[in-house]
Amino acid sequence: MTDEAGYYTRTVSPFPTAMTTWSPELFFAGVSPISMGIVLPAIGAGRRAAQQVQAITQARGLQGACVLYAQGNKGKFPPDLGTLLIKDFFTVDYVISPRDTTVAPAQFSTWPKPKQAEWVNKNTSFILIPGGTDNIDMNRIDVVERLLPGNGGNLAVAYLDNHAAIRPIEDVRAQLLKQTGKTLEQLGIVRAAPANPPAPPTKPASSPAPAGTNQTSP
Repeated sequence: MTDEAGYYTRTVSPFPTAMTTWSPELFFAGVSPISMGIVLPAIGAGRRAAQQVQAITQARGLQGACVLYAQGNKGKFPPDLGTLLIKDFFTVDYVISPRDTTVAPAQFSTWPKPKQAEWVNKNTSFILIPGGTDNIDMNRIDVVERLLPGNGGNLAVAYLDNHAAIRPIEDVRAQLLKQTGKTLEQLGIVRAAPANPPAPPTKPASSPAPAGTNQTSP
């Protein structure tokens, strides 16, 4: 403000005891847990949504690779995804869903092509449904994401017309049973759990010596 004497400014300061009753430590101790309780679920939901989008993209890309393969093989799709890998249609990372914890071995690139294909067919996050041909049947599933702990009750699927979506597991189960006559387990969509190693033999506990006997060796 100004007056006849010149120009003035005014500042506002907290009440006298404000700094003794407030501190950053108290603020974060009280507000932060509440805020985190709101923010963390939102972050988790965003992450899951991003993973679903990526899984859909990969499923569609794998279906597109099948179409390219068919164009040079009389309209027939490959028998499995390992065949596409050794034909250099994609890298091994592309067949691992972002919702899967599987990681390719560090020495994967040094393996011969047949061994690479074998590993992919056993460990890939996606399965190629047999019997596909180069057509635009929008109701026929071509590629489906494997049932994994992080799927959250749904699977990414790609159709012969190259559209892809996230579908509930039970819907995919019913459609594939109608399409192929096989269950998810028979198609390999349910990944087999690793066999549990046998438990080590336990050493039998020694019987306590009878009371009043000498336990020392003569």
